[in-house]
Amino acid sequence: MILSRFLLCALTTFGVIGSINAQTDTGSGGSTPAIPTLNGEMQWIWAGDAQDNTMRAFRFKLPKGATCVTFAISADDAYTVWVNGAQIGNNTWKPPGGSAWNTLDVYSVSLSYSTNVIAVNATNNVNVAGVMLTGFVQYYDGSQTTIFTNSSWLTAGAVSPPDGFQEVYFDDSTWVGATEKGGKDTSPWAPLTIGPFTGKTCGQSDDPDHSYPSPSTCSYLPPLSIGARSPYWELSYRANCEVKRIEQSWRTCQSEKQDLINRLIVFIGSIPNVDVCNLVHCDTPHSSVRIIEGVHTQVVI
Repeated sequence: MILSRFLLCALTTFGVIGSINAQTDTGSGGSTPAIPTLNGEMQWIWAGDAQDNTMRAFRFKLPKGATCVTFAISADDAYTVWVNGAQIGNNTWKPPGGSAWNTLDVYSVSLSYSTNVIAVNATNNVNVAGVMLTGFVQYYDGSQTTIFTNSSWLTAGAVSPPDGFQEVYFDDSTWVGATEKGGKDTSPWAPLTIGPFTGKTCGQSDDPDHSYPSPSTCSYLPPLSIGARSPYWELSYRANCEVKRIEQSWRTCQSEKQDLINRLIVFIGSIPNVDVCNLVHCDTPHSSVRIIEGVHTQVVI
């Protein structure tokens, strides 16, 4: 059990097991990611026609091998966004209506799951509705690709968001492609701007009453040299070696402890008029006492 816990902690620490945290621009071992830019391919999306006072669910699986995703997002009228099931932020603190959707909010999230999913619960209060996201994904080999909302994003359709839809392994096999409502210059949303990356935890600088995951740095990994192994192999090897070292140390410690107990019992047994069993409670379920040649007593704890 102890070793299992250590292995889990070690693998999580080294990034072998999935974890997710919102990034800040401070911290050790990383650099601030660039801010996403508006591009001509991004689309406002929705689930069919807009209806007043409705919520719609959207999901997007990131490409394999992703280590960090940085994106800017907005919704008319409101959104809550998750990455791998962890709530990253929302714009519900912004005033309703007005131009809340004119400025896209920026988030940066470190990744280490084999599958990584962005999920959005979007709310439309009245009139037109839409969700827009643009960003980029970083990979272990140092490469980078762009992502943006379009018909490749999946939606549950014109129904309320189902329970657990934000989780990584939620079954979205029956979901359909989102409906594209227009690009960045589409009325009534244009013109759009991308807000600054404050370096604080995903919206807390503007919405201090909400608690989001603790910040950590999306570290930058340089490109692999030709023939080099993926960092996964190196980190896994280091973790396995450490576990084996601790296992061996634990066995050695147990052996030395048992030897010390045996020596102590021999010494106590040599003292006249001393009842060894009375001292070590032979009848307890956690102790096993064996008398050897009437003198040597072995106690197994």
